[in-house]
Amino acid sequence: MFVIAGSEGNYYLVEDELKIMHESGRWEIQSHTFKGHSKINVSDDAEGYFLVNRKWLENEGRLETLKEYISRVEQDIIVSNFTLLNITGKVPNYFAFPYGEYGQHSGNTEAAQLILENILRKHYKFVFFQAWTEGEYNYNYPSQSAFYIKRIGVGDNWSTTQLIENLKKANPKRTNYQDEFAKDNGWLNPWGLFNIHDGIMSLKSNSNTSGALVYLDGSYHWSNYRLDTEFKLIKGETISLLTNFSDGNNYYACNFGEEYASISQNYNGVLKQIVVRQDSLYPLGNNALASMAVSDYKISCYWFGELVVWGDIDNDDAVNKGGVGVKVWSKELNNAEAEIDRIIVSSL
Repeated sequence: MFVIAGSEGNYYLVEDELKIMHESGRWEIQSHTFKGHSKINVSDDAEGYFLVNRKWLENEGRLETLKEYISRVEQDIIVSNFTLLNITGKVPNYFAFPYGEYGQHSGNTEAAQLILENILRKHYKFVFFQAWTEGEYNYNYPSQSAFYIKRIGVGDNWSTTQLIENLKKANPKRTNYQDEFAKDNGWLNPWGLFNIHDGIMSLKSNSNTSGALVYLDGSYHWSNYRLDTEFKLIKGETISLLTNFSDGNNYYACNFGEEYASISQNYNGVLKQIVVRQDSLYPLGNNALASMAVSDYKISCYWFGELVVWGDIDNDDAVNKGGVGVKVWSKELNNAEAEIDRIIVSSL
């Protein structure tokens, strides 16, 4: 259990309750900051997360210095540990980031992630962060940092069976994989809408998006494989097969439109076109078969079994692995929709 050691109010456990839980032997009491599970002023009219932002000092009309920021954050950590030591008799070994935020998504402090890591390594063996739905995998892979450990949010209406089932969905899957969508085997949806029903995976944009994206949990460790997809693009301009999907900002794509096929790369959120073929037509209104293969730093895209575009990818082992996904896109909001009938992945 991760405890906000400086929390107040009826919503939170009090000291006596924490002692009872600790003494039961069923609970470990660990740190979730002292007062750091809150927001602070970062300007006259804006707030930000406590750990990753320099605080706005209203009386002085300025942001705190980097030295002041580091001192404030570390002091909060020290007070949290001391408070929990007084309750349990043990110094906490583990820490969970409030809101799962450690500088990877927001903050006004340059290098906040590195600064926090340097502070936390002095006090804890491991730190836990929330696995976001914005393109991250839920499983902790051996190749990833041993200091940062993912945790998942458990729905307040989940049964124990549902919890175990969702944990299983995140487990590493074999590369030789087939999905005909009799059930949801772990598809994650960071953008747009998706649904699995009657043997079909449906992707749709909504009023706020120009498309939709899904990727397969448990496929992060894959490399050197071929993906075959049977689908129908109902609305929109483009359907993309995603490969080497590391997270929502890092992947390659085979993109198919009515007048082109292309290979693109998203690297740290920046889109780059690798190669484009514009002299072919791909009628997308009917059932279609698209494929892609990635092997030995090369990517190839196929339309009904015909090789239509190919290219090289970075000679970097960090990007030469990753999972699979599918994306639909339109120039207009709420105008993209596809039905996926089957996905087959095979090792190369």
